[in-house]
Amino acid sequence: MQSNYNEQILDYQDFSNKCLIGIQFKNCSIRFCKFNNSDISYAKFESCDLYNTTFQDSVLYFTRIIDCDATKAKFKDAFLNGIRIKDTVITYAEFGITFNTNKERKSVLVKDVGDDFFKCAIGTEISQIRDIENNFKGIYLIDSNIAIKFIDTDDSDSWRRKSEVALQIKKITEENGYTDKALNYYFLHRKFLRKSFKSKFHRFFDYVFNELFWGYGVRIINPVITFFVNCIFFSIVYSLLPIFDFNSGIRISDKIIIVFNGNFHTGILAYLEILYSSILISSLSLFGNIDVAGFGKPFVILHVLISVLLIGLGLSALSKKLANT
Repeated sequence: MQSNYNEQILDYQDFSNKCLIGIQFKNCSIRFCKFNNSDISYAKFESCDLYNTTFQDSVLYFTRIIDCDATKAKFKDAFLNGIRIKDTVITYAEFGITFNTNKERKSVLVKDVGDDFFKCAIGTEISQIRDIENNFKGIYLIDSNIAIKFIDTDDSDSWRRKSEVALQIKKITEENGYTDKALNYYFLHRKFLRKSFKSKFHRFFDYVFNELFWGYGVRIINPVITFFVNCIFFSIVYSLLPIFDFNSGIRISDKIIIVFNGNFHTGILAYLEILYSSILISSLSLFGNIDVAGFGKPFVILHVLISVLLIGLGLSALSKKLANT
């Protein structure tokens, strides 16, 4: 099998389950081809037509795709760490949202290649990528200077590498003008990065205050939902206060609103008044004779501070969304 293809039509060919490390394609038509479960590390596709080409479960470690048409190309479930895509059309290309990772790879000198390395030539049939990485210390392309060592990693490193892939795809989609997709991959980048944190407290804090509260600044719906949850939570607090102190709670026209008064119908109407008041407080506006009395005052201060924060986060997410439309 050749290691260099130049100005050739290779449409519909099956390059699956092969060692293709360092292979190069230039000015080639590779439409509808399959590279499934192939190791294409350090390969180069330059000025090629990759329409509907499939790279599922393949390794694209430091693979370069330059000035190509990758319309409808499928990279789903591929090992994409280190992939380099530049000046390439990715219309309807599929990258997925999970990303395969197994062992980390590192380039090493040929002199460091031992008997525990898997040795292959261009076109050699190979087994499943994961099996090779689990049974050998590395992979070496015979009669070349390309040698790759496999490095054991823990879960945090795996999530970190997924985060790096998501960030790389974010940049690729952004360069192609797909701003919505770019924001989604930015969200995945931050989410995977959060999962890579070794500290449980750090992961929990980032999850609650960054992912849930405001969706890392790119999910407008998150701060909106949190805003209304905030309204409901404090409406419940204001409803419970009169149980402990008759002079505490939401006061309208100098009268404390009592929810738990023994009458279901009037209790529901009273709660709706408190919920309405809570929404007004959350939106930093009050109408009429609405007031907060007694032990409700410390809670209303906290309520306003949280509301200011949520409104700020919501505006931040909205401005980022609008800036990318």
